[in-house]
Amino acid sequence: MVPPVAPPPVVPPVAPPPVVPPVVPPPAAPPIIPPPAAAPIVPAAAGVPVAPAAPVTTMGGYGGKGVVVETVPEGAPAPGEPILPGPNG
Repeated sequence: MVPPVAPPPVVPPVAPPPVVPPVVPPPAAPPIIPPPAAAPIVPAAAGVPVAPAAPVTTMGGYGGKGVVVETVPEGAPAPGEPILPGPNG
């Protein structure tokens, strides 16, 4: 006697792909307006004294208390001196 043949399994139907809305382009960016040009630097008139620039210092400690500490590290060239290459080139 031949055994009965089982029916094929039930396969659910394949769902259609989801509907994708069309891509909307981003809004146009406003034009970039350059800032106004800075005023040209005018040299001091001849004979007019100019105050020398003070060295930049910071106050050590918390809340501005403490000893004045120079911000220029030791061994640094003085203002106006060229920076020379070190031993490593």
